Amino acid sequence: MSDGQATRVLGTGPASVGSWPTPQQELLLRAALTEGPRAVDAWVAWEREINWDDHLEEGSYRLLPLAYENLQSEGFGHPIMQKLKGIYRLAWYRNHTGLTRLAAVLKALRASGVPTLVLKGSALLATHYKSYGLRPMSDGDVLVPRQDVGTAIGVLTSIGWKVETIADGVPLDELISSRHAVTFLDEQGNQIDLHWHTLVENCQPGADDAFWEGSVEITLAGEPTRALNPTDQLLHVCVHGARWNELPSIRWVADAIVILRQSSKDIDWDRLLRQAHDRLLVLPVRATITYLRHAFDAPVPDDFLRRVQSEATSRQERLEFKYRNRDHRGTILGYLPVMWFDYLRTRPPLSNTHRVWGFANYLKLHVGAPSILLVPPYLAFTSQRVRRFVGFGG
Repeated sequence: MSDGQATRVLGTGPASVGSWPTPQQELLLRAALTEGPRAVDAWVAWEREINWDDHLEEGSYRLLPLAYENLQSEGFGHPIMQKLKGIYRLAWYRNHTGLTRLAAVLKALRASGVPTLVLKGSALLATHYKSYGLRPMSDGDVLVPRQDVGTAIGVLTSIGWKVETIADGVPLDELISSRHAVTFLDEQGNQIDLHWHTLVENCQPGADDAFWEGSVEITLAGEPTRALNPTDQLLHVCVHGARWNELPSIRWVADAIVILRQSSKDIDWDRLLRQAHDRLLVLPVRATITYLRHAFDAPVPDDFLRRVQSEATSRQERLEFKYRNRDHRGTILGYLPVMWFDYLRTRPPLSNTHRVWGFANYLKLHVGAPSILLVPPYLAFTSQRVRRFVGFGG
């Protein structure tokens, strides 16, 4: 399938180039993920279009270790391989130290009786990638049960981690009801995100029960913990991949392909569709899985494609997907519509009056405003934080 055909399958356009790979980024993905001469051809074509002396955007830079490993397996002997080897080694070192740091947090939480489940890069490195050097990550992500958030915050604080300023002093019940996670930093600026919900799109009480029940035991840097099963991991990757992101989030393609290739026999396609349906996430799963199948020949059953394509969706789901999949910088409302949908997903159905006042308080908590009246100026001056809180961070 051509780049133009893949774009038409997704129904995306120029306004959403941050959500899906550009033709140039797709060349790099092919160099990292395809086998045989096609990988080398894709790399040569990609390198012809970039200038190593210029700044390479971060989304593509993160794929270079995987491209290095794939090209090396194909016997590619170009001098650029030495540079790629250095990038791979740096990623290995940073990931190794980062996972060791995260394991210490997991150990402290376990000692306090708090169950843990690692998410995102930490989980993928421990379960699907063959080497710590193949997938650079900038932080660690750990999920704890909603009822254990207070204990977990106390544990991290006791071992030297500090909660981000914007969340400092927020009452625990308000913090839990308005967020899906909170960021901690150590003295060196290293970051760990403490989650009590796996997805920003599902923050209702009990939303993570199925994830916990279906999770698998793993060991991370010698410390026992849990991770999502391959089916739920694929769901997580696809939903993240369907969000617009300032930093091109094209790495989701590589993550999904690695999961599908290594765990195709373990994917429960009925569960994937059921999870997407129950969580009102059919559209992001439909778009990403269709792209993977058509652009990268991912091992996705024909029957699943037919079923997910025919699955009914509501008007609100379609509107939400439209907003999450586009860049809203410079628009009149900015990210407010996305935050509105995030807010709706933290609550059971409410009357319109309760929705409006509840949303105002939700915004107040997110931007750290001392009162609802100060929310507008705080929104204006904390736009970077707002983008991160609605799921568009790095």
